[in-house]
Amino acid sequence: MLEDAVESLSRTGYTRDEAAFLSLAATHSGYFVRRQFNEFLHQPRGGAAARFIEKLLATGHAQVVHFRLNRLIYHIRSLKIYARLDQTDNRNRREKAPLTVKRKLMCLDFVLAHREQRFLGSEAEKVAYFTEVRGIPIEHLPVRRYEPRGPGKVALRYFVDKLPVYVSGNDDSPVVHFAYVDEGADSLDAFETFLNQYRALFADLGAFEVIYVVADPLWAQKAQRVFNRRYARVVDDVQTQMCRFFEMRQKWEARDFSGFTTEKVIQYREEKQHFSGPRFEELYRRWLSGDDIHASAEDRTAEFRAFVLPYDYDLFGSVRRAS
Repeated sequence: MLEDAVESLSRTGYTRDEAAFLSLAATHSGYFVRRQFNEFLHQPRGGAAARFIEKLLATGHAQVVHFRLNRLIYHIRSLKIYARLDQTDNRNRREKAPLTVKRKLMCLDFVLAHREQRFLGSEAEKVAYFTEVRGIPIEHLPVRRYEPRGPGKVALRYFVDKLPVYVSGNDDSPVVHFAYVDEGADSLDAFETFLNQYRALFADLGAFEVIYVVADPLWAQKAQRVFNRRYARVVDDVQTQMCRFFEMRQKWEARDFSGFTTEKVIQYREEKQHFSGPRFEELYRRWLSGDDIHASAEDRTAEFRAFVLPYDYDLFGSVRRAS
């Protein structure tokens, strides 16, 4: 996917290095600073960044945003760039409030620090991986509903937080890593909301890691306690719930309705929607045949890790809340 994007952007007059950086910056942030391009090239300074930025501004593919201390940030806004990336609905094109811009830059710094990893960049890539490759019901993905202003259907958008996600390991035992970027909020409420929104997906994956990305590690230990308290055993809990549902389903299909109160019938119907799809059908078949469907200890891991970015974001001042 990245190679295709680089090839497409190269045809618009950018070098391969420029196109590769532009693809990463547009997909994961929409904003960048000169330092990030230099670090992408593994050089502290030089004329390459000046030529790249001049090209972006001359073509209208980006615009300059001025921040405090006379610091400049570049916003990739051109629809032509996102069209080349097949991301015409990418909201990174939109202008953001200062602390949100800070979070965007931190996202890009995290991605650049993990360039060797296989990132799921766009909404479409994430949805395709989790539903098609991992067989997870789309209803279990974090989603936001957008009501139409006039006549029309409700729009469902997935992974609207646009936080970095990458996959490690081989195809037999993949581990998905979710980066939560703390841009300097004044509580852990947003982190808890993030964990709640991803709860069903985490449970379905079995093996996953949440990476708490910060510039100041003040909240890292507190965030780990929140994670451990609420999610360390989420996979075990859901597997237990799934096995209880299989017992109910077996009785229901055998027309043995003993014990099915009105509340139990409602519970059964709700859980039937939750545990639906080819993956759960296969697990149910194995359960009926007596196989052990519980994941091994290696497959049932929920990990937390803090990652401190070694950069100064003082151009944003003391503003504390994102939009």
